[in-house]
Amino acid sequence: GMAHRTKIDCCINSEKDSRFLSFFERRNDKSSFMSPVVEIVTIGREILDGRVVDTNSVQLAQWLRPLGFVPRYAQKVDDHLERIQEAFQIASSRSQYIFVTGG
Repeated sequence: GMAHRTKIDCCINSEKDSRFLSFFERRNDKSSFMSPVVEIVTIGREILDGRVVDTNSVQLAQWLRPLGFVPRYAQKVDDHLERIQEAFQIASSRSQYIFVTGG
């Protein structure tokens, strides 16, 4: 519904993003195609060392699920650039859509 779209609109900045949003809208018509492979990457040392509880990825998964986007993978990585790059390399090798939160 529109509540989900409003939350997602803040991230729609390119033609590719617009196609992604169109996919969300098509999912709402209860079509029968397979769900895409979705991954959530959470960035932040404070998440890994226990100073902060990762509620963002839980909320994101709750927003995505009714739209047919059920995360199949999740990664948590600290703020080190090389480890973030590695996380994205892994995610892009197995997932069609990568959502990022934190850092």
